Amino acid sequence: CSLLPSSLHPSELIVRTDSSGRYLSSKEIGQIVKVIELTLETHDMPPLQARCNHLIKICQMFAAKSDKNKYIDLLKQTLRTIFESIQNKIQNLLEEDIKKLNTADIIPLEQSAVLVSPQKIITRGLSEEDEIKPYMCTLPLEFGQFEELFLKLGSQKSVCIESYVLVLELIKKKVQDDLMDPNEKNCVMKAFKGLLLRLGKENIESAELFLPSHDGKLSASSRLVYIDDTAIKDRIDNFEEPLLETPDHHSEFSVHAFPEHLR
Repeated sequence: CSLLPSSLHPSELIVRTDSSGRYLSSKEIGQIVKVIELTLETHDMPPLQARCNHLIKICQMFAAKSDKNKYIDLLKQTLRTIFESIQNKIQNLLEEDIKKLNTADIIPLEQSAVLVSPQKIITRGLSEEDEIKPYMCTLPLEFGQFEELFLKLGSQKSVCIESYVLVLELIKKKVQDDLMDPNEKNCVMKAFKGLLLRLGKENIESAELFLPSHDGKLSASSRLVYIDDTAIKDRIDNFEEPLLETPDHHSEFSVHAFPEHLR
């Protein structure tokens, strides 16, 4: 927004006739305004990087409020304006701004005051029952017009095996080496199940994969021991290595379906 009162804005200070009394065209006035703005180093619209920083800041301020429901409609209205202004200049986005916005909580979920980052958004084809909130969420319809922007910021157009790898990574970053709470455990098992259903059909490109162990934690897949013979598992005592915990009805699969570096 302009720091100058409207009466002092460059476009209001221009003499609208030339020396002969001829009225200047809107194009000529616009050119003069541009020269004045460059001379005074003012902007009709804030620079793109400033818009990105402002977007993050207002979302952080909203997240700190205790009465979010009171302000969510105003926030959404403001976000639509900012999203549109950034999407209109999407080709000018710097890599550092894309990286910053990728992990920033800037997108309100449907009928919710919860904000999530673009990396957690699937723009199409994700049903409500297949969501793993707040780690893998569908793009709210009211922000569907900004799909191009969110894809640029790291959202996925459809669910793939890497979507589930990311869910597991995000939960690992949250819990670290602590025990998972019941909600985190449910999200992990749902993500693991989705991953197994796509295993062998899609490639895992990530350098690291975190999977649940029987001690209620998330561990690097390469550290886990998978025993597919329950008779052997029942005879093992005092086994110190963490054992892989598999989802219900998905206890049997080929370890060789995983990339070698993740086994």
